[in-house]
Amino acid sequence: MEWLFEMMDLPDNLEKALRIVRPIRGLNAGVMAVVMFALCWLMWPWLYYFDIESTQIWTQQAYNAVAGTLYNSSMPAYDSYAANLGWFVTGSTYLPTLIELFTVRFATAGIKAARVLVIFFATFDLVTDWPRTSAFIDALGVNGPLGFALKVPLLLLASFGLQSLFIIFLVCGYVSLLNARATGPQAGGPQVRMG
Repeated sequence: MEWLFEMMDLPDNLEKALRIVRPIRGLNAGVMAVVMFALCWLMWPWLYYFDIESTQIWTQQAYNAVAGTLYNSSMPAYDSYAANLGWFVTGSTYLPTLIELFTVRFATAGIKAARVLVIFFATFDLVTDWPRTSAFIDALGVNGPLGFALKVPLLLLASFGLQSLFIIFLVCGYVSLLNARATGPQAGGPQVRMG
């Protein structure tokens, strides 16, 4: 379980990535920025399809089930709940990602409630992302044990890896862009500090 938490720990992984790009200056940093932003551009459709939209489909189904109950409820202020249920769906779509990226540090520090929360939302994310990752490998015509062996890493990448890498590449691209304008030696000049 700890290896999964390490993979999901965005602040730690971001700090490791920033150690790589901080010393790069000038033209090299400019090239690094272009590559990082290009990777984000190329990664976004995969991230959206396999992680965000697949979770959105599940939360939309939950919305459809709950909305009728709230609209026909006699509970106090039911209309305000029903009117804002769209925000609940949007929040629920991004909540697993936010919990995985930013609460895992508390889980690894021994806060049991955070650990339960991360495990719950990680499991939820894996369940919601499975149909699309499985269908993708099936569409490639790979079946049996090999198909399953390809589905599991794609599922982990879809549920945890793409979102972390997207943010890491975006931040490192921005830092590289700032460093492209900086003067000084490759390692040792003024450095951009994040956090």
